[in-house]
Amino acid sequence: MSDYALIFTDPRLLGDEGKRNVGDTFTAESRTALIDLLIPGYSALDASAKDENRYFYLVAVGNIAQGRLLADAVNNGRIDMADLSQAEIDALLNTSREGPVEWGEWALEVPLVVLPETYAGRPKPTGNVIFLSGENETVMLESLAKLGAIEVQVKGDAI
Repeated sequence: MSDYALIFTDPRLLGDEGKRNVGDTFTAESRTALIDLLIPGYSALDASAKDENRYFYLVAVGNIAQGRLLADAVNNGRIDMADLSQAEIDALLNTSREGPVEWGEWALEVPLVVLPETYAGRPKPTGNVIFLSGENETVMLESLAKLGAIEVQVKGDAI
């Protein structure tokens, strides 16, 4: 019996629309095997390459997710781009999640998606912020769950 299950709750946030559907569920024996579903070939990599692949995967996901979250808010009338400052637009459209977004309290309805690893010694934004971290496999899966893209269950318990 598999110890883990990965359920796609919003595959659009991962750029997986067309490949995955809401509710698609996959089981695996380990977190590594779950991540292999997201990053093909991941399980065959050495530890250093796994760290690097998690990071760059989250950079790409951060860009995709930020765009989707912003588009959803605009299309649903929750935010008007004309009401945003240039600094807010620049933060939301930061297409290089590898660089930190310098911000204090993020108060917009659209969450700011950032990678905490880019803030080495710098203050991280607070407020409506989603941190995508690839620190380790567990944290990566938890980050994607907080983003709303997936749900992970461990023998019936969601993480």
